[in-house]
Amino acid sequence: GVLIAGIGFVLPDIFELHTGALQRVFAGGFHWKVLLVLAVARLVVTAVTLGAGGIGGVFFPGLFIGASTGYATGMVLSQWGHSVASPLDFALIGMIAMFAGFANAPLTASVLAVELSGSNAMIIPALFASVIASVLVEALNQDSMYGHTNFEEMKQLLETMKTDHSEARPK
Repeated sequence: GVLIAGIGFVLPDIFELHTGALQRVFAGGFHWKVLLVLAVARLVVTAVTLGAGGIGGVFFPGLFIGASTGYATGMVLSQWGHSVASPLDFALIGMIAMFAGFANAPLTASVLAVELSGSNAMIIPALFASVIASVLVEALNQDSMYGHTNFEEMKQLLETMKTDHSEARPK
């Protein structure tokens, strides 16, 4: 709790309402170095919260981390003169890659990219980033964040039902 409070005191932007934080990223409201610091801080806060058994999700923090790192990457590439797309495109692809990774849903994430951007031009970069993210998650973790949680809960529920059912049978 003290770690999270300390990070929140120094970087209050990571506790901003989720959509507000994402809007500020897409509006270019942060320098690329600040975006990377915020992404790492959000990653630490989310990991500590979930690891300690606290209540919290991965959806908006994941989108924020992906958008922040993507936008920062786009800004750095633009400054070096090597960018083939705008920082906004990189932010969108970063969000989509994070979603594909934690939900293990690369096709859903790619369709989401087309829906959010309103352009079919994002489908190839989105598919590429989504597949890479999903393959990395599969290689490192073997399950999505949602799949692991749901499997464990379902296993406990089935064991409880099995025990309750066997006790209810007449002999």
